[in-house]
Amino acid sequence: MMHGLAAGILDGSIQYASDAAGGMTQGLLLYYMSVSENKPEEMSFALSYLRHLRDQLKRIMIQNWPCAAASYYLGDIPFAKVMEEVNERVVTMPPIDPAMLELGRRIRLCDALFHDGVKSRAQGDEARCLLRMRECAALENPIVEQEWYLARYEIEKAGSQRSTS
Repeated sequence: MMHGLAAGILDGSIQYASDAAGGMTQGLLLYYMSVSENKPEEMSFALSYLRHLRDQLKRIMIQNWPCAAASYYLGDIPFAKVMEEVNERVVTMPPIDPAMLELGRRIRLCDALFHDGVKSRAQGDEARCLLRMRECAALENPIVEQEWYLARYEIEKAGSQRSTS
């Protein structure tokens, strides 16, 4: 299903993306699914999709979240740069309620931790992956982020695998 969403964005049959970055979220989640299921062809497709969007959006929207996470997967930036993007305050007019700014930061932090965990898994470091998943799930629930729920799932799955071994 996620492959179909990404393919639809690429071929134009899907006009609406789920984020302000033109559909990066679909590619990021497809990469997570591919890594977790050990499907190299899908991993390659997901990275190609992210690369395509990055190249298309460089001029106009690269500052939009979650472009930093995609750039991290693609090796364009280190994790420290992703964290700079997490902590960057967005300048808006009129002023935004500070609670909303904190929610936006928590959403970005949730995504950053989750995707650093996924990248660690892709590199064979499952311990670091689960550490990041725990850090992600320990955040106050941002309500709208699939990554927060997926991190909880990963922790529960790891716990049940240990108890059955």
